Amino acid sequence: MRPKNADPAATQEAILGAAMSIVGESGPSALSLRGVARKVNLSTGTVSYYFPSLDALCEACLDGHYDRMRALAQKHMQRLSESTPTEVAAEAARELYRFAIAERPILLLQLSRLAEHGGHTEQRRDNHHRNMMRNVAAAVGTDTWLKIQSLVFAAVRYVCLSEDDLVLFTGASSLEEAHNRIEQHLVNLAVLMLGAQQ
Repeated sequence: MRPKNADPAATQEAILGAAMSIVGESGPSALSLRGVARKVNLSTGTVSYYFPSLDALCEACLDGHYDRMRALAQKHMQRLSESTPTEVAAEAARELYRFAIAERPILLLQLSRLAEHGGHTEQRRDNHHRNMMRNVAAAVGTDTWLKIQSLVFAAVRYVCLSEDDLVLFTGASSLEEAHNRIEQHLVNLAVLMLGAQQ
Protein backbone atom coordinates (compact mmCIF):
# COMPACT_ATOMS: atom_id res chain seq x y z
CA MET A 1 0.00 0.00 0.00
CA ARG A 2 1.27 3.45 -0.88
CA PRO A 3 1.79 5.70 2.13
CA LYS A 4 -0.35 8.83 2.33
CA ASN A 5 1.27 12.04 1.09
CA ALA A 6 4.10 10.06 -0.52
CA ASP A 7 5.79 11.39 -3.64
CA PRO A 8 5.53 8.37 -5.96
CA ALA A 9 8.50 9.33 -8.15
CA ALA A 10 10.74 10.04 -5.16
CA THR A 11 9.66 6.81 -3.46
CA GLN A 12 10.38 4.76 -6.59
CA GLU A 13 13.79 6.39 -6.95
CA ALA A 14 14.58 5.70 -3.30
CA ILE A 15 13.60 2.05 -3.73
CA LEU A 16 15.70 1.67 -6.89
CA GLY A 17 18.64 3.39 -5.20
CA ALA A 18 18.37 1.07 -2.20
CA ALA A 19 18.25 -1.97 -4.49
CA MET A 20 21.42 -0.87 -6.28
CA SER A 21 23.10 -0.11 -2.99
CA ILE A 22 22.41 -3.64 -1.75
CA VAL A 23 23.72 -5.17 -4.99
CA GLY A 24 26.83 -2.97 -4.83
CA GLU A 25 27.52 -3.87 -1.20
CA SER A 26 26.58 -7.56 -1.07
CA GLY A 27 25.96 -8.78 -4.63
CA PRO A 28 22.79 -9.66 -6.58
CA SER A 29 21.97 -12.73 -4.47
CA ALA A 30 21.44 -10.45 -1.42
CA LEU A 31 18.64 -8.51 -3.13
CA SER A 32 15.12 -8.98 -1.73
CA LEU A 33 12.02 -6.82 -1.39
CA ARG A 34 12.26 -7.12 2.40
CA GLY A 35 15.92 -6.05 2.39
CA VAL A 36 15.16 -3.08 0.15
CA ALA A 37 12.27 -2.08 2.43
CA ARG A 38 14.59 -2.15 5.47
CA LYS A 39 17.27 -0.15 3.66
CA VAL A 40 14.86 2.59 2.56
CA ASN A 41 12.90 2.52 5.84
CA LEU A 42 9.58 1.52 4.27
CA SER A 43 7.29 -1.44 4.81
CA THR A 44 7.63 -4.43 2.50
CA GLY A 45 4.02 -3.75 1.47
CA THR A 46 4.97 -0.26 0.30
CA VAL A 47 7.87 -1.60 -1.75
CA SER A 48 5.51 -4.25 -3.20
CA TYR A 49 3.01 -1.52 -4.12
CA TYR A 50 5.59 0.01 -6.48
CA PHE A 51 7.30 -3.26 -7.49
CA PRO A 52 5.02 -6.29 -7.04
CA SER A 53 7.87 -8.78 -7.37
CA LEU A 54 11.64 -9.00 -7.19
CA ASP A 55 11.63 -9.54 -10.97
CA ALA A 56 9.72 -6.28 -11.46
CA LEU A 57 12.20 -4.42 -9.24
CA CYS A 58 15.19 -5.89 -11.10
CA GLU A 59 13.69 -5.04 -14.49
CA ALA A 60 13.07 -1.45 -13.35
CA CYS A 61 16.72 -1.19 -12.29
CA LEU A 62 17.76 -2.50 -15.69
CA ASP A 63 15.44 -0.07 -17.51
CA GLY A 64 17.39 2.87 -16.12
CA HIS A 65 20.68 1.25 -17.10
CA TYR A 66 19.55 0.68 -20.68
CA ASP A 67 18.26 4.24 -20.95
CA ARG A 68 21.68 5.56 -19.89
CA MET A 69 23.45 3.16 -22.25
CA ARG A 70 21.22 4.20 -25.16
CA ALA A 71 22.00 7.88 -24.52
CA LEU A 72 25.74 7.11 -24.50
CA ALA A 73 25.49 5.20 -27.80
CA GLN A 74 23.47 7.99 -29.44
CA LYS A 75 26.02 10.58 -28.36
CA HIS A 76 28.83 8.74 -30.11
CA MET A 77 26.74 7.88 -33.17
CA GLN A 78 26.09 11.62 -33.65
CA ARG A 79 29.81 12.34 -33.38
CA LEU A 80 30.51 10.19 -36.46
CA SER A 81 29.50 13.10 -38.69
CA GLU A 82 31.87 15.49 -36.88
CA SER A 83 35.02 13.38 -36.29
CA THR A 84 36.98 10.55 -37.83
CA PRO A 85 35.96 6.97 -36.98
CA THR A 86 39.30 6.54 -35.19
CA GLU A 87 38.65 9.53 -32.89
CA VAL A 88 35.09 8.43 -32.18
CA ALA A 89 36.19 4.84 -31.53
CA ALA A 90 38.85 5.93 -29.03
CA GLU A 91 36.61 8.34 -27.15
CA ALA A 92 33.66 5.93 -27.13
CA ALA A 93 35.78 3.06 -25.77
CA ARG A 94 37.20 5.25 -23.03
CA GLU A 95 33.77 6.51 -22.02
CA LEU A 96 32.27 3.01 -22.28
CA TYR A 97 34.73 1.65 -19.74
CA ARG A 98 34.18 4.54 -17.31
CA PHE A 99 30.42 4.08 -17.75
CA ALA A 100 30.79 0.36 -16.96
CA ILE A 101 32.78 1.15 -13.81
CA ALA A 102 30.03 3.51 -12.61
CA GLU A 103 27.35 0.94 -13.49
CA ARG A 104 29.13 -2.07 -11.92
CA PRO A 105 26.29 -2.98 -9.49
CA ILE A 106 23.69 -3.00 -12.26
CA LEU A 107 26.02 -5.00 -14.52
CA LEU A 108 26.42 -7.60 -11.77
CA LEU A 109 22.64 -7.73 -11.47
CA GLN A 110 22.24 -8.01 -15.24
CA LEU A 111 24.73 -10.90 -15.51
CA SER A 112 23.10 -12.66 -12.57
CA ARG A 113 19.67 -12.41 -14.19
CA LEU A 114 21.01 -13.57 -17.55
CA ALA A 115 22.50 -16.64 -15.88
CA GLU A 116 19.36 -17.28 -13.84
CA HIS A 117 16.93 -16.90 -16.76
CA GLY A 118 19.13 -18.24 -19.56
CA GLY A 119 19.17 -14.92 -21.43
CA HIS A 120 17.25 -11.69 -21.74
CA THR A 121 13.50 -11.65 -21.40
CA GLU A 122 11.59 -11.44 -24.65
CA GLN A 123 10.30 -8.02 -23.59
CA ARG A 124 13.90 -6.80 -23.03
CA ARG A 125 14.91 -8.13 -26.45
CA ASP A 126 11.97 -6.39 -28.09
CA ASN A 127 12.12 -3.11 -26.18
CA HIS A 128 15.85 -2.59 -26.20
CA HIS A 129 18.15 -4.94 -28.03
CA ARG A 130 16.32 -5.38 -31.34
CA ASN A 131 15.66 -1.66 -31.72
CA MET A 132 19.17 -0.64 -30.74
CA MET A 133 20.73 -3.27 -32.99
CA ARG A 134 18.62 -2.19 -35.96
CA ASN A 135 19.47 1.48 -35.44
CA VAL A 136 23.21 0.97 -34.99
CA ALA A 137 23.49 -1.67 -37.72
CA ALA A 138 21.60 0.62 -40.12
CA ALA A 139 24.07 3.42 -39.37
CA VAL A 140 27.36 1.51 -39.34
CA GLY A 141 26.67 -2.02 -40.62
CA THR A 142 26.19 -5.39 -38.96
CA ASP A 143 29.91 -6.19 -38.89
CA THR A 144 30.65 -2.99 -36.98
CA TRP A 145 27.73 -3.70 -34.63
CA LEU A 146 29.35 -7.05 -33.74
CA LYS A 147 32.68 -5.34 -33.10
CA ILE A 148 31.00 -2.84 -30.80
CA GLN A 149 29.33 -5.69 -28.94
CA SER A 150 32.71 -7.39 -28.50
CA LEU A 151 34.06 -4.23 -26.89
CA VAL A 152 31.01 -3.94 -24.63
CA PHE A 153 31.32 -7.58 -23.54
CA ALA A 154 35.02 -7.12 -22.78
CA ALA A 155 34.40 -3.95 -20.75
CA VAL A 156 31.63 -5.61 -18.75
CA ARG A 157 33.71 -8.71 -18.05
CA TYR A 158 36.65 -6.67 -16.80
CA VAL A 159 34.49 -4.44 -14.62
CA CYS A 160 32.76 -7.42 -13.02
CA LEU A 161 36.03 -8.95 -11.80
CA SER A 162 36.83 -8.53 -8.12
CA GLU A 163 39.29 -5.77 -7.33
CA ASP A 164 41.95 -8.35 -6.40
CA ASP A 165 41.47 -10.25 -9.68
CA LEU A 166 41.52 -7.03 -11.68
CA VAL A 167 44.88 -6.05 -10.20
CA LEU A 168 46.23 -9.60 -10.61
CA PHE A 169 45.15 -10.05 -14.24
CA THR A 170 46.51 -6.68 -15.36
CA GLY A 171 49.80 -6.91 -13.44
CA ALA A 172 49.05 -3.52 -11.92
CA SER A 173 50.15 -2.34 -8.49
CA SER A 174 46.84 -0.62 -7.68
CA LEU A 175 43.19 -0.70 -8.68
CA GLU A 176 43.48 2.71 -10.35
CA GLU A 177 46.41 1.50 -12.43
CA ALA A 178 44.48 -1.66 -13.37
CA HIS A 179 41.50 0.39 -14.57
CA ASN A 180 43.80 2.72 -16.53
CA ARG A 181 45.49 -0.25 -18.24
CA ILE A 182 42.20 -1.86 -19.20
CA GLU A 183 40.77 1.43 -20.41
CA GLN A 184 43.78 1.98 -22.66
CA HIS A 185 43.61 -1.62 -23.86
CA LEU A 186 39.96 -1.15 -24.85
CA VAL A 187 40.81 2.12 -26.61
CA ASN A 188 43.56 0.32 -28.56
CA LEU A 189 41.14 -2.48 -29.49
CA ALA A 190 38.47 0.00 -30.56
CA VAL A 191 40.89 1.90 -32.78
CA LEU A 192 42.17 -1.35 -34.25
CA MET A 193 38.71 -2.81 -34.85
CA LEU A 194 36.68 0.29 -35.68
CA GLY A 195 39.10 3.06 -36.58
CA ALA A 196 40.39 1.44 -39.75
CA GLN A 197 36.90 1.48 -41.30
CA GLN A 198 37.13 4.86 -42.98
